[in-house]
This record gives sequence, structure tokens and C-alpha cells, in this order.
Amino acid sequence: MPVSIQENKEALETSKTATVLDYPIRLGSLNDLVDAAFHAPPQAGGIHVVTLNPEMIIKGEESPEFGDILKNADFPLPDGAGVIWALKRQGIQQARIPGIEFATALLETLHQTQCPRGVALLGAKPEVMGLLPMALLKRFPNLSLAFAHDGFFRNEDLVPIVEEMASTKPRLVLVALGVPRQEQWIKAFRNRFTEDTIFVGVGGSFDVWTGQIQRAPKLMQALNLEWLWRFTLEPWRIQRSMQPLLQYVWKVLKG
Repeated sequence: MPVSIQENKEALETSKTATVLDYPIRLGSLNDLVDAAFHAPPQAGGIHVVTLNPEMIIKGEESPEFGDILKNADFPLPDGAGVIWALKRQGIQQARIPGIEFATALLETLHQTQCPRGVALLGAKPEVMGLLPMALLKRFPNLSLAFAHDGFFRNEDLVPIVEEMASTKPRLVLVALGVPRQEQWIKAFRNRFTEDTIFVGVGGSFDVWTGQIQRAPKLMQALNLEWLWRFTLEPWRIQRSMQPLLQYVWKVLKG
């Protein structure tokens, strides 16, 4: 008999959590959180991982529907440097858990265990998706690729794509459609998959894995300055991000 959503929530909540602006944050090391995700009790709709950063939180404040998706996610990870800063103000020492590193660790687990139920990939540009399967198999040769489709499709093709993906019964679904579209996609379709499927919205990770974009140098990652690297590579992000970042800082400070 399937574990109910409530029973599953109680089991998941045995690990440490905190809140930032009323958004739950799961605490712990990368390895511990990956292990917890893989061993979470099955539930209708599987396990939804979100990688929280200040921009997402402000989007959630502006859109209650999106905010509910973030607040009800099974594994809300502390991704953004601003989230780590807000936790530190509460006296909580927590390392960043970048979404790309969490997703990579999930792929490594599938590879190491030679799990026959593999990963389904959705999103990014067609040329990126054309490179992604080979890039992943080169790095994880024991990985099973269940399904792959780029993020450019007609509305009338959406349901057939979901049905084909779900029919492969993937253990892991990585969705790179950008925020908030990837989280909305997971919310809309997670119930079509098996009860232990892990869903992660991975943003631009496919571009990084295929070498289209480089991550920040290790030192900048260690100093929680990866956001500055992204601004350097993509200056257009500065104008888009500045207002929500300032809103976030003000809300945390007055909090």
C-alpha cells in the first residue's frame, strides 16, 4: 500500500530544517541530502527537489501559486548565496547546495548502483540536448538514459511528450526549462510518474554539462560568489536580478 503524502512528509521532516521568509529549507551536507532523497518513502507524485535562491523566493512572494510550489516541495535546498546569508543571520552554519552539484550527485548514484531505471532529460536548446546524452554517458558510463527531449515543443505536443517520458518509468527526472516554468511543469505532471521518481529543476545545468557555459572557478564557488561569475558571463542578468535581490535583502533585514 503506498505511503500517504502526510506519512511521507513526517518521515522527511525528521531531518533538520529551517525557514527563510517562511520558505522551508532542508539542512545538511550534500551527501546526506542526496542519500535522504534516494531513500525517501514513496508517495503519490514522487519527490520534488527545488533549489532555492533569493530570486525564486521573491517570485514566490509575487505569485502565491508559485510560492506554494516552493513551500510544499519535498526537498527545498539552500542553493543561493543569499539563502546561506539569511541562515547565518539566524545562527545556522550551512554550506550551499548548488542544484547542479545535487543533480550531478544523483546521476553519480544512478551510475554507481547501475540502476536499470535511469534518468529522463527535458529542456534546453535542441543543439544542447543533441550533445547532452553523449556528455553524460562519457562521464557516467553505467547510467541508463530513459528519455531525452529539448525544451522547444508545441503546446499540443506537451502531453504526448509527458506520456512517453512517464512510460519509461525513470528514477530521476531533470527539467531544464528555467524558473518558474520547470517547477510548474513538475507540479503539473509529477502524478503521472512512479511514486519514487525524483524530480529536479536544474536551470542551466545542461549547458554546463555540455560545455556551452563554464561554472565559476572553484575559489569563487567556495566564497559563495558564483552569482558574480554569472553576472560577468551574462551581464543582462544584472538588471533582471537587482530589484528582486534588493527586495529580498530588505525583507530579511526587517524580518
